[in-house]
Amino acid sequence: MSGAGAVPSGSGRELSTPPSDGISNLRFSNHSDHLLVSSWDKSVRLYDASNNVLKGEFMHGGPVLDCCFHDDSSGFSASADCAVRRYVFSSGKEDILGWHDAPVRCVEYSYAAGQVITGSWDKTLKSWDPRGASGPDKTLVGTYPQPERVYSLSLVGHRLVVATSLLQVDM
Repeated sequence: MSGAGAVPSGSGRELSTPPSDGISNLRFSNHSDHLLVSSWDKSVRLYDASNNVLKGEFMHGGPVLDCCFHDDSSGFSASADCAVRRYVFSSGKEDILGWHDAPVRCVEYSYAAGQVITGSWDKTLKSWDPRGASGPDKTLVGTYPQPERVYSLSLVGHRLVVATSLLQVDM
């Protein structure tokens, strides 16, 4: 992937078959040189970055706003179509973990809890157990109301920080 002034000339390279619209997020796997890319073109793409090869592409009904790995064999995405999806890369299989009532802005996988955490513009965080049977009634672990639309998450261990659109000024 390239951008004006993003990397010095000669020190980077463009991936073959990039998304056709803006990239909303990209993540390297913790276990390999795989790169997961979400885009406004409604796609999630898996690349072998070392060999510059597109290994898989999954489509949503709306722009994909975030993505993350579970492990080298699967990953998750969050989309403006309100769905939280899981992908199994080797088989090309995908399923829906569940839904929010508005676009899903962010997704993280918690290795500590074994759960997928999503944040949405419906003013909620939701946690999902991807080991459960398919479907929102079987995988939804909890729903946590937020004061405003969720725009970002950061997760490490059992710590979760949530950024919302609420502007607070402490005096």
